[in-house]
Amino acid sequence: MFRIAWRSSNTGYTGHGAYCLSEEVGQAYIERLNTEYPDFQHWLQPSPPPPLNLSGHFCCYGDDTFVPSTPSPQPKE
Repeated sequence: MFRIAWRSSNTGYTGHGAYCLSEEVGQAYIERLNTEYPDFQHWLQPSPPPPLNLSGHFCCYGDDTFVPSTPSPQPKE
């Protein structure tokens, strides 16, 4: 899924919609929006990757609070 994000050339304000578009539909909207509203820059953003499921524990990328319940195998000396 994709969403449309935008930035105002005049104010610098940014915003975005919901992840609800296919890439093809999103590109069509962007072409139209950039033509109709030249003071704004529009682009597509892909949805983030799904969370990891490690041994039944869910973890998001960059989640520093995740602690596995079993230790990782250690290299033999």
